[in-house]
Amino acid sequence: MKRSVLLDLLRILAVAAVVLVHIFQMLDHPWGEKFGIPDFYFVSMGGIGVTVLVIISGLTLGLRYAGSDVNYLDFIKKRIFHIYPTYYVILIGGIIAYFVREHYGFGPNPDLGLIDIPLSLTATYAFFGLWGGPFVGASWFLGLIISLYLVFPLLAAWFRKKPHLTLLVLLIISAATRFLLGRYDLLPLRSLDWFFLSRIFEFGLGTYLAIMIPPDFWFILNGNRVVETVSAYLGKISFPFYLAHGPIRHTVKHLKHYSFSTAEWLSVFLVMTLVASIIVFEFDQRIMAPQIKRRFLRQE
Repeated sequence: MKRSVLLDLLRILAVAAVVLVHIFQMLDHPWGEKFGIPDFYFVSMGGIGVTVLVIISGLTLGLRYAGSDVNYLDFIKKRIFHIYPTYYVILIGGIIAYFVREHYGFGPNPDLGLIDIPLSLTATYAFFGLWGGPFVGASWFLGLIISLYLVFPLLAAWFRKKPHLTLLVLLIISAATRFLLGRYDLLPLRSLDWFFLSRIFEFGLGTYLAIMIPPDFWFILNGNRVVETVSAYLGKISFPFYLAHGPIRHTVKHLKHYSFSTAEWLSVFLVMTLVASIIVFEFDQRIMAPQIKRRFLRQE
């Protein structure tokens, strides 16, 4: 599917919001604080960025798949192979960063155990009350988004038949889930963020918008080849940037103990994250993706 400049810009801004709020929190800046409705939707600026990412995920899938029946197994397989190879490369970097911090006495680092093997490989730390785990903090988002992918074909079928009713039902489900989880310890830590029913309305809203709004709207900013090329590339590396910024941030921030100024270690952090994102993306596109497509995915 042709890339949308508008959606790429929204994706970039959403990831930037997440990264910026983490910087503000490290600096104890007020812009890193949370706001909203306590125990229901109480988020930082980065939390809003995550909501936008979830909506964009549903919208992008809606534009591509919601107009026709979806082969469930093919769809899930494509989604898994689209996300996990990038995550695994960054996971390797996250493990290296963990032991660098361990070696230099930066910490405290979480203790490791055998449970870290399956949880890190599946990105399901959050499901067991361990949030993002010790290696890649944003791994919780993968667990969430895969959970939403698993129900997308069903949602798409419902939206095709009764879009307004389906959206209303998803709103009720998400609101009820948030109300219950916000007041009772029914699930592990921060379940309002990672539990898919808490986010099902956000994801469904994206699919609803894809169905109800004429497709041309999402391409209103397209037309300039340079803008399309730049926004597409930045949009593509935004995902590895989002994943990689955590382990790099937790490691580079300790440079302040070596007489680095705030501006210096922040600059190192941003440059390292950008370079790592580009390397991971290029490695994925040039080496991993062709191999995966040839070995595991049917030709479209």
